[in-house]
Amino acid sequence: MVGKINTALSYSFIDDEPLIDYTGHGTSVAGIIGANKNNNIGIYGINSNVELVSLKVSNSLTTSNPTASANDIASAINYAQANGIKLINASVGVNVSTTALQTAVSNYSGLIVCAAGNDHFYIDDPYYYIYPQCYSNDNLLVVGANDQDDAMTVFTNYGACNVDLFAPGKDIMSTVPATINSSNYSLVSGTSYAAPIVTGVVSLLLSRYPCISATELKADIMNSVDLLIGSMPYFSSCASHGRLNARESIKLALNHIHYQAINNYYHEQYCSHQSYGYFPHNWVLSTIFPMSTYQPDYIPNYVCSDCGMISMGIPV
Repeated sequence: MVGKINTALSYSFIDDEPLIDYTGHGTSVAGIIGANKNNNIGIYGINSNVELVSLKVSNSLTTSNPTASANDIASAINYAQANGIKLINASVGVNVSTTALQTAVSNYSGLIVCAAGNDHFYIDDPYYYIYPQCYSNDNLLVVGANDQDDAMTVFTNYGACNVDLFAPGKDIMSTVPATINSSNYSLVSGTSYAAPIVTGVVSLLLSRYPCISATELKADIMNSVDLLIGSMPYFSSCASHGRLNARESIKLALNHIHYQAINNYYHEQYCSHQSYGYFPHNWVLSTIFPMSTYQPDYIPNYVCSDCGMISMGIPV
């Protein structure tokens, strides 16, 4: 994980508790998303080019059973919004909703990928609601855990409305602090580790197509699942009726490319290698999408060779 964490933006929302991972939970989540793949050590993260920001909301220094508060989670979401963080992995949840948390989720412009929880509860039942997972916002994507046989794990929460899909969450090898295991690696299980698998895939979509909205990202992930109704009761356990398929979600994301003449100022917000002028040198004629079939005159498409943004017609 060396060099993956933006330490300048990372922050602890727990009073008097430093930004240190005492339980290994956050380190394992981070490793699944973005562990280095070119160092010949340990594991490959889903997206090894991702930049991570650690936002600590659970008190792990003085207890062996860390807990979070709704207001601390809300503060972290607001912080992410204020600092331009476009994707949140929330392997955390609380039993009580607050106005502050609901408002933070509603005001967040990115996607929040949430772990469904590990109590084997049917969280469509209001008695078992957890938050932010059980809010109805379109920018929430809630992930349960399946095992190596594509069966629902014995611990995962489930619900045809409040869980969106499943992803592997049992015996996942990931990074841990040396204080947990001297090798810095360990097997972990839980929906906390299914969620970052999905988060990693979403980060891949965003890195290739940065203009995709949160609702489009959610739709691409849910509409590309593998339907495995023979292996587990997916139809009653999650809204998408299936398990994450990374390859298909990336293919499906092509449907949401914004075919338009890109304003160069808009392009600058996403691409750190932009050039200025009427026709910047890093815009090249697209070979994947040479002509736009969305226009009757078949306008040529151009792609930024640095960030992958597509422009229908010459960028202006």
